[in-house]
Amino acid sequence: MQKLVEEMLQHRKLNNLSYAKEERDRILENANHLLKNQFRFDQTWDMERCFDLVCLNENIDWLTTYQDDEEWCFMLNRMDYLKDLILATYLTDDTKYIQHAYQLVNSWIHFHPEIKPQNSTRTLDTGIRILNIFEALPHFLNFHLLTETSLQTIKKSLLDQAHYLKEHFIPKYITSNWGSIQTCSLVCVFYKLDTELYEWAKGLLQTQIQVQIYDDGNLWEKSTMYHVEVLNYLMKVYFYQTLYGIDDFKGLDQIIAKMTSALFYQSRSDLILESFGDSDEVSIKDVLTKAAYLLDQTTFKAFGYESLDLDSLYWFGSHANPIYQALQNSKEFKTYYDGEDIGFYSVKQNLSPTSNYFFFYQGGLGSGHGHADHLHISFGFDGNPVLIDCGRFTYKEEDQRRMDLKSMYYHNSCIIDDVPMSIPNGSWTYQSYAHPDKPYVKHMDKLHYFEGSVYQTSPLQLWNRKVLFIEDGIVLCFDHIYQQNDHVVKQFFHFDPACNLNEIQYGFSSNYEAKTMISSSFYNQLEDHTCIETTTPFHDEAIVSSYFLKSHYKIKKVPVYQNGTDLFDNQIASGYCIEISDQESYTIAVLHQEIYEGKKLYMIDNVPFHAQVFVIHKQSDDISFYRLKC
Repeated sequence: MQKLVEEMLQHRKLNNLSYAKEERDRILENANHLLKNQFRFDQTWDMERCFDLVCLNENIDWLTTYQDDEEWCFMLNRMDYLKDLILATYLTDDTKYIQHAYQLVNSWIHFHPEIKPQNSTRTLDTGIRILNIFEALPHFLNFHLLTETSLQTIKKSLLDQAHYLKEHFIPKYITSNWGSIQTCSLVCVFYKLDTELYEWAKGLLQTQIQVQIYDDGNLWEKSTMYHVEVLNYLMKVYFYQTLYGIDDFKGLDQIIAKMTSALFYQSRSDLILESFGDSDEVSIKDVLTKAAYLLDQTTFKAFGYESLDLDSLYWFGSHANPIYQALQNSKEFKTYYDGEDIGFYSVKQNLSPTSNYFFFYQGGLGSGHGHADHLHISFGFDGNPVLIDCGRFTYKEEDQRRMDLKSMYYHNSCIIDDVPMSIPNGSWTYQSYAHPDKPYVKHMDKLHYFEGSVYQTSPLQLWNRKVLFIEDGIVLCFDHIYQQNDHVVKQFFHFDPACNLNEIQYGFSSNYEAKTMISSSFYNQLEDHTCIETTTPFHDEAIVSSYFLKSHYKIKKVPVYQNGTDLFDNQIASGYCIEISDQESYTIAVLHQEIYEGKKLYMIDNVPFHAQVFVIHKQSDDISFYRLKC
């Protein structure tokens, strides 16, 4: 064991960390709180954040729960905070911080002479804790805190915890991030400590990777936050496999690259995550930075930090920073991403953090982290969020707000007669869930068209949504609703709390009102935002249209004709002209039905066409035509 720890120290030495002042201040503040056993879980990838500072007794009760939320106890027992205490010693040369980290580890071990099922030993958190303790050992050795006896005590605890994970592994963990995080930790820690444990975990992880990661690079669970957790642990595996000089996971570098690319496109222009599934609005720059270093990936370097952040240095050691800094930036960039397997599509106008962006969701439920986000759209203009996903807030079963935020009411969606197609009935469960159809998507220059449908069979109900996003800052949305007899459909559009509705243009074909509703950018935090709710009575079917534009654009309806002379009804076709300047405009025609009677020649702005979605782009003397759906 000591020889392995000594080897790890050689690879992960830390020195000359003074350049990162902003990170330094945050880490020292947290470390000083931890010295007094004051815990705050507000780190970027803390899965269930709690911003309150909670003080525990000198003799820590590791089963402590705060505000009746077991998640707080789970966070406490993951021991992610050991890193800040260790970094604080390297930043200040004061060993009191790393000594306290050492005391916390021994306190946990003393509190758990037997590893048995309880809140402090939940399997997910045990997997995380095993790796956190293992990664602290080289630094404990560096500051002469480890004796032969204490090292053997820690080794025994790590082995006991690992065998506990093996004994309590259930088939569900093959598909769950819980399972892959556990096996990733065991693969990283036990290659040289316990061959049997390593081989067991290796075989499981090989299966988990195959089952959990789709070909488009997304985690099947349909939650970006947990996509990142799995990605981070797979990067740990790749790092340790490299250190050990083995390659037991063929193609893992390619999987990490695909997952990182998928993650990049699930972030806004400023690299902040949208709250897709159970996620918080946090920056992904640290993940891009680690992937760039590990994979020697110049594209990820372009969006990562200029130098390795302190969290990355804790992973790789100080020697990694000059290697990372020497890595060139690549500005190769594709503006759109089609996550066809998971049902996530996005567009980023350009590389600027102040560019326009757009997200379209249309996929299956995923795991219990999945929300009723059918045909949901989110987007922002000039880097500022306009329509959003409302987040998650809590996992408490008894809290109605958990189910509210998962529901269709809290996504940019449509609901007939106030009876949603998909209805959550618990923190992780649903009473019903709609059937999604695979969407149709088309990208042409700056134009991006998305169409999808969901339906239910009893009673028969269909909702089809067509959305056109133009990178200049234009969103047109057409909802086609079908249910026999007389009904009322409502649309819901949730605006970011910081969005000034007076600084954008929006319009609806139906009556609407603005309401105040809740949203959650971070776990355990709530804020108010504006939701616009439209109301449309209909018989059998309806077309409900909406638009969102930058404030200085001009929009007007224009007629769409059949055979050049017969005006289409608004329920059959919609036409708009949007002027973005004196020299540039877009004229758009969208047909809502298949035309089976009369001539099949259509016309808008005196231009003949035959397509279901047709756009004329005029720019000075140039005119371009686009058939986005034929």
